[in-house]
Amino acid sequence: MNQHKSIPFTVRDFTNIYQGGYFLNDDLPIDFQIYRIADRSHLLSKDYQGVLVTSYAFSLDTIDRVTDYCQAIVTREPILEYKDTIPQFIVENTRVFLYNLAKYIREQYTHPVIGVTGSAGKSTTSKMIWRLLKDETTDALVNLGNHNNRASVSFYTANIVRNPDYTVLELAGDSLLPHLPNGNLAELAQLDIGVITSIGGAHLSKYKDDLNVAEIKSGLIDGMKPGGLLVVNHDIPQDQMAVFIRKAAPKNIKIVTYSMREKNTEAYLIEKSWDGEFSTVKANVQGKTVEYRLPGGSEGTIQNSLGVLLVLDYLGAKLDQEQLKKFEEIKTLPRVLTRKEFDLGTKEHITLIDDTHNSSVPSMLNALSYFKLLATSGVYKGTKLLILAKIADLGPKSQEIHYQFVEPIAETQPDYALLYGPQMKEIMKELRKRKILAYHYTDLNELVEEALELMTDQSVTVIKGSTWESDFEEISWRLPRKIIEQGGKLVQGG
Repeated sequence: MNQHKSIPFTVRDFTNIYQGGYFLNDDLPIDFQIYRIADRSHLLSKDYQGVLVTSYAFSLDTIDRVTDYCQAIVTREPILEYKDTIPQFIVENTRVFLYNLAKYIREQYTHPVIGVTGSAGKSTTSKMIWRLLKDETTDALVNLGNHNNRASVSFYTANIVRNPDYTVLELAGDSLLPHLPNGNLAELAQLDIGVITSIGGAHLSKYKDDLNVAEIKSGLIDGMKPGGLLVVNHDIPQDQMAVFIRKAAPKNIKIVTYSMREKNTEAYLIEKSWDGEFSTVKANVQGKTVEYRLPGGSEGTIQNSLGVLLVLDYLGAKLDQEQLKKFEEIKTLPRVLTRKEFDLGTKEHITLIDDTHNSSVPSMLNALSYFKLLATSGVYKGTKLLILAKIADLGPKSQEIHYQFVEPIAETQPDYALLYGPQMKEIMKELRKRKILAYHYTDLNELVEEALELMTDQSVTVIKGSTWESDFEEISWRLPRKIIEQGGKLVQGG
């Protein structure tokens, strides 16, 4: 961390950003720089000196272990054990303090801030942008994992106190709602660049329809600076695109688009191939032809990479081979098309692709497209299995939406489709009408047992579905554990 260039901010400044707070012990020193903010005491680390912890729930055991790394505490309830050793600023509401802190720090920050939202692909996109921008001399900040809720916006915005060269913020839909406390948090972030990856097919129990989701996601534009750049996936429906065009116009925000199909966009796919491990992608970006490799062969990942290239091009980054080679280092979140390979004895080798991290209509279609690529590649000579569960939180139109997957599933031509949960029973019936060997399960143990029986040497299995509202989340460890119990050995993945 380049602490020497951090935005000036000391513990004494707490009183300037939060009225009514007070220091528990006025005799302790408070004129030292803060370099990092942690919102949970367990995030303290020896890797970060000068850490402020602001939290409503401290683990005293954790603080006991890492007291040397905790330089100041903001809390509602005083921690008397550290009254004489760690400066404590007592406030009524730590969330309000963190918001005020983020606002103060953002006002001092002069480097580009990029905000990413969408129903699917926002975590992958934000991590790609971060990885391609960051190098030995360039610092960049991005959300950890998929930490993208409302509280995370204040948290990461406050952490730009370290003054990174670039900040990449991932914003979930609820972060963009203006009626919640502190309003639309994109307005706190004051974005120079916005990215919208995809719209719809998620959380429809909360929203009227996909067009309503587009209106929610357009809140990202409300938090953009006038004259900024908005990068949008051209392959979304045009009525959704119209929402973003309408919102961007009054702020003179330039819109650029990317597409897997259309060539009248600022970035588009020319061709792609897959060697069983990497996709080789050739694309046109603002009239320039670039070629790079991506782990896996997912169309969603390729599509997201096109948007990333537009962001980098706008920032003036060179799209040369040294820069593009960083794509090869991209790692997905756990259970996002995560590959695990097992050897069973000396003759059998099986591959699992776990894509249960998140499930929406776009991500389900992406998983099916990826399965079709694997199944038809010639790489896998054994059985091809699809294990599918429902997409949760789709509201009253859930069954209707799930019927949309019948044809895409049938087109992948799996050897077997194993469907889990009551909502998938009707899908099984429709697939059987199309001569697909589909089976329905209500017991996860039974599904795991039969899936293992159906796997042969050089088989591949893709697992997709929501992992909440049911016990389907357990398949991520039950199936691998069953393979190992039967003598299998994990040889790739983890």
